[in-house]
Amino acid sequence: MAPTEILTFLGLAVVGIDPFGGLIAAGALAHGARTRALLSLTGAYLALIVVEILVLHPVLLFAEHLLGPLLSRPGFWSIAQLLVGVALAAVAVQQGLSARKPPSVPKARGVSVRAMAIAGALLAITSLADPPFVLSVGLASQVGSLPERIALLVAWNLLYQGPLFVLLILALTPLRERAVAAYQSALTRWRTAIVRTLVALLSVAAVAAILEAVHALATGRQPWLHVLLT
Repeated sequence: MAPTEILTFLGLAVVGIDPFGGLIAAGALAHGARTRALLSLTGAYLALIVVEILVLHPVLLFAEHLLGPLLSRPGFWSIAQLLVGVALAAVAVQQGLSARKPPSVPKARGVSVRAMAIAGALLAITSLADPPFVLSVGLASQVGSLPERIALLVAWNLLYQGPLFVLLILALTPLRERAVAAYQSALTRWRTAIVRTLVALLSVAAVAAILEAVHALATGRQPWLHVLLT
């Protein structure tokens, strides 16, 4: 991947960052969870994510083979980009509505190793419904070198679940109590501003994707989505 492509790839993780892993970890720590419970949460998440990536890779390749004739048509990519723009707009609306709700850290019903493992597995399953995650696997599959592909996906997931991994690292230090308090304070203080910024970025990206797709349809050329994924 070229440097700009790597930045675009990692940018998907930043835009689609998942706060729920951090919320689960913060709730567990606030209720006295031990380090092994957090390790169970993270381990179950990573194990299932690896399985999902291994399954998604051949599925996406099969879909590419099946849709081969369509993939050569500019109109197909333009319509696909229109759908991406609409999806980005929908996420922006959803995030905007969530910003109106008061932030809260969910209370953990249990902090056992088994409960945290189940939570980690469920957290990983929700990634399948997240377009940035699926798109990241598709983009990484375009890289021929296996070590480079693995490095890209590891870096992507570290950013995607940044809050979870940061809290896990801090939980291994004497700063765990301060980390939980700081995370909850930041969530309360900065959540609205962060969500509004994210909504603005998503809205700009949605408008740009839709307008460029419409222009590509009108001129008969390939849109930027084709350049990004091929």
